[in-house]
Formats: sequence, structure tokens, C-alpha cells
Amino acid sequence: MHFGNANLVAVSTVDADTAQFGGVYLLDESQNGNTWVNANIGNLDVYRAAFSPNYSNDRQIVAIASDETNTFVSSKIVNSNWGQTLGTARINAIVPAAASIAFPDGYNGTAGNAVLFAGIDTGANGGDVFQVTQAAAPAASAVKDLKIGSRNGLNSIDVGSLAVSGSTIFAGCARSAWVYLSTDGGASWAQNSKPPTGQSDTCLIIAPDFTNRHKVYAVTRGTESAFSYSADGGRTWNQVRTIDFLLVQWEMLL
Repeated sequence: MHFGNANLVAVSTVDADTAQFGGVYLLDESQNGNTWVNANIGNLDVYRAAFSPNYSNDRQIVAIASDETNTFVSSKIVNSNWGQTLGTARINAIVPAAASIAFPDGYNGTAGNAVLFAGIDTGANGGDVFQVTQAAAPAASAVKDLKIGSRNGLNSIDVGSLAVSGSTIFAGCARSAWVYLSTDGGASWAQNSKPPTGQSDTCLIIAPDFTNRHKVYAVTRGTESAFSYSADGGRTWNQVRTIDFLLVQWEMLL
């Protein structure tokens, strides 16, 4: 994140040992010595940390963390403590293996009832997409399980990535190459009719001109993993090139 005359870096860490925890560490490149500073989130493993896209105004960092029993979505504004300005949201009985954060267009972390989205990958299809509506502390921020796979009879599904443009939300599955999408801000969801090529860890990027051209891009892992694109808003996907093929080409050049 470029802020003022410096680059700011936030890193989330996880300790795999039981009852041992990671944290969030910050680096301000304008400071002498370029020292990493512990942001003191507490006894939590942190699976994702992200600067607000409006950081120059709201000065907010958001983290998805766990105490090895539950998941928390917490934020830190300027030099306040985590959860001091905006209440922390709690997702009960879910522990991530990975997580993702997506901010809607025009997001402002200091606005009343600001909304963001958290994608949880548990490693065992126990995750989902959660909508977090922030509330002023000491109240807890509200969290809603959007149950993206409910139309397919799935109560939960691991999410590998999230992308948002306007009222359209995309969720790439972690255990498959399927993509779920909502065009009404998360109220209802549909699964694509033709998925990207690959097996798992579907990572999504929305084109900057999505509202005009409806293009979305995806990369996957596993057999026939590929770079794919959708020109119809994520409903059907076409392979551009297999990643396996690109790796073979690269190895031939070495």
C-alpha cells in the first residue's frame, strides 16, 4: 500500500503448533531501519490481512484470524487497538486453512454499517462466504453466512478467492474449479454452467471494465490447470492456455 511518501506492507502469519499463534506485522518503509512491527492482534493465527482500498482516508486494516476454535474478522484504524473502533465479528466453530477478503466498490471503513466479504477455506469444505456489516464498538460487527452452495444442497463450501464489482460477487471454490456468483449483492447465488479448466484453488480477477464488458479471469491448480476467462459475467468459462503447458514450455527454455 502506497501512503503519503512511503510504502506500507502488512503480513499475516500462522503458527501451526497448538496453542501457539501468529499475528499481523507491519513495515513502514519511510522509517529508519525498515523494522517489522508487531501490530499486537493478540493470541490469534491470522490467515489474511488487507488494507482498506480507501486507506488514505479511513486508515483501516482488516484481518481474518482464528483462536483455533472460532474465526474473527477484526479491524484496526490508525493507532487504535484491534476491535477498538469497530467491533470484531465472530464466526463460530470454523477454523480456516486460508481466507480471502473482498471490499465492495466505494468502500469506506469509517462509514456507518460498512460491508465487506470474507471467504473461508477450511480445507474440508466447511467454509463459505460471509458478509460482515461493521458496527461501532463495543457492539460486535454482524456476520451473515451467505451459503453460496445452497441451491446445490450444500450447507458449506470452501472458498479460495473472492472478487466484487458493483452488486456482483464471485467466489472461486478451493476444492474444485467451480465458480459461484451473485448479481444481487449476495442475496442469491448461482453456479456457473461451464467451469474454468482445472481441479482446485480457483483464483479470480475481475477486469477493470467489468460493468461494460463483463470479463472475468481465473487461474486454477491441478491436472489441466489453466488460465481461463469468461466474457458473460462468469457463467461460462473458456480456457486461454493450460498452466501445465506453460510450465512445460518454460522448462524447455531452462
